[in-house]
Amino acid sequence: MTTNIRILISRDHHFFPILESSGRADVTILSRGADIEKLELKEDLILDLTAWGREKKSDLLERLCESTTKPVISDLSLVWGEAFLKRYSFIAGAVATVFHSPTATYESFVRPEHKPLLDKAFESLGISLHPVEEVGIGFTFPRISAMVINEAYFALEEGLASSEDIDTAMKFGVNYPLGPIDWSLRTNPKHIVTLLDELQSVTGDQRYRASMRLRLESPLS
Repeated sequence: MTTNIRILISRDHHFFPILESSGRADVTILSRGADIEKLELKEDLILDLTAWGREKKSDLLERLCESTTKPVISDLSLVWGEAFLKRYSFIAGAVATVFHSPTATYESFVRPEHKPLLDKAFESLGISLHPVEEVGIGFTFPRISAMVINEAYFALEEGLASSEDIDTAMKFGVNYPLGPIDWSLRTNPKHIVTLLDELQSVTGDQRYRASMRLRLESPLS
């Protein structure tokens, strides 16, 4: 049986150039939640890949709740996903795709009855999913990546090493697939700051304070 999917994505997601060049008819670009009011959303599955923080993501999900009765899988990489799943009980599952993965493998949390739909959706994108049992704040991979990248930018602030030296040290000294500065650029520094701010806001823990150097790399919009 053919599964019809509607993919919602923002231009600042690292998947966007690939999806745009693919010419897929099932991809809709969103710049704000209100954009979905132009859509009918009759597909079997709505896959929300917008790379948005708490306020914009909340607005989008509120509108999706009113616009469709179909299963919605939402990317909750940049928010307190556990709280979102409780608040928006209509969400069938969550994924974390905003942070670039060198292995094209991303975390997923989905209710069992919707897993076949989600698997088919990501197979069509050439992406592998790694099931997890909890979402937390920003899942696991994005949260750890954000902290490593943030420390690298603190090192830049303090003049301890150059970007190239930091990346080289982490790739050849710690066997990372990418250096943290390169990783941040492939992901988008703005998203890293958004997740760090969410972590600090929810936990009150100063270890999530974003480096000023990282903030300066982050676009204002």
